[in-house]
Amino acid sequence: MNVRVRARRSGRRLDPVERTVRLEFWLPFPPSSNRLWRYDRGRLHLSAGYTKWLRQADDAAQDQELCDAPSLGRYAIEVKLSERFIGRGDADNRLKAVSDWCQRAHLIVDDRDCRRASIEWTNIAHECTVTLTGEIAYASKAATAAR
Repeated sequence: MNVRVRARRSGRRLDPVERTVRLEFWLPFPPSSNRLWRYDRGRLHLSAGYTKWLRQADDAAQDQELCDAPSLGRYAIEVKLSERFIGRGDADNRLKAVSDWCQRAHLIVDDRDCRRASIEWTNIAHECTVTLTGEIAYASKAATAAR
């Protein structure tokens, strides 16, 4: 995990410009948004593949110690997908799973606070890399979970 926080205290408050944080981390290759949900007997539920990916993403977050990262309010997300998977569908269909996972992991407060999103195929070492840049909403996970 690579976390860069630019925050200097001036009195008791942080200036908005100085509360900007940049989180960089990797995830397993995300599933397509077309394969996140399944219907069974008239009920909507998470697909088995998506559930497996969520567990793998949680494990990756633990490996990178993302549990100590602050939660972001307004943010921008940049997702890079490995070119090794370029034949597995559209890149834009992968963004939903990543955004939803970031909210589930309390890295962002709400995915509707996204101000800019980009996704691209590129030559990277991991299957998927994510960069979140935004304003700190909560410094601790406990405050985010209590919300």
